[in-house]
Amino acid sequence: LKGMEAVVHGESLKELTAGLSRRAKEPGAGGRWVRGLNMLGDDATLLEIVGRPEFGVNGVRNRDVVAALYAKPAAAAAEQKRRSARVTRLLRMLRAHGLLQKVPRAHLYRVSDRGRVVITAVLAARNAATEQLVAKAA
Repeated sequence: LKGMEAVVHGESLKELTAGLSRRAKEPGAGGRWVRGLNMLGDDATLLEIVGRPEFGVNGVRNRDVVAALYAKPAAAAAEQKRRSARVTRLLRMLRAHGLLQKVPRAHLYRVSDRGRVVITAVLAARNAATEQLVAKAA
């Protein structure tokens, strides 16, 4: 239900995504800097995966994102470790931008309220026809 609430929002896409394309610092005392998001490019697939309804209830794990990003399972243990490390960095980036929240004492992440609104808006704009976007902008 919260996913549907995110569709009706008063802010423009520009206001919602302000700052997400810039570098951000991870939460915590020793937080590292992470890159900005490319919401209509490479990171759109990640946003689609994290924004799936099945992860809205229980949260998303590294293992879930790895399975969704890579069609075939890893042939070797080293390849599985490389994939898992890459997804760890991607999840860390989403956390730094405030789109994900870590579930305490668990290996889970949940989409934040702000993240739900941003992900829904970005994916709607990405999948909308050009005529629709131009008509709404005018």
